Amino acid sequence: MHVAHERLDPDVFGILQIPAEGRPLIHLNSGDGRLRRRFTCAHELGHYCKRAEEGSHAEHIAYRDETTSKGTDVEERFANAFAAALLMPEHLVEQRFALGEGETEMADFFEVSEAALVNRLKSLGLYF
Repeated sequence: MHVAHERLDPDVFGILQIPAEGRPLIHLNSGDGRLRRRFTCAHELGHYCKRAEEGSHAEHIAYRDETTSKGTDVEERFANAFAAALLMPEHLVEQRFALGEGETEMADFFEVSEAALVNRLKSLGLYF
């Protein structure tokens, strides 16, 4: 797997290319911040794993739209959950939550945005 940081259309977080031959490539928007690119990379890796399991070689483009931000699409929900689990493993989130760490401290530890951390806490039933 290769990862490239490049200037993409402002409406694009990332692009996953899976060639018939050769290594897959994830393009990340260099205009995005480091934490956004990190989550996008994990998200695209989730798409790659799902497509590899299904034997699909379709390209995926992650646009900045309601589908990606609100998770209204099944594939997007899978990729977001994959990225969250990869970057914020359940046992570590639960451990740090039990220690009473705040959202900012936990987000810094996992190197994710506070919004991503809150979504993860909600998905684990730890945020009300």
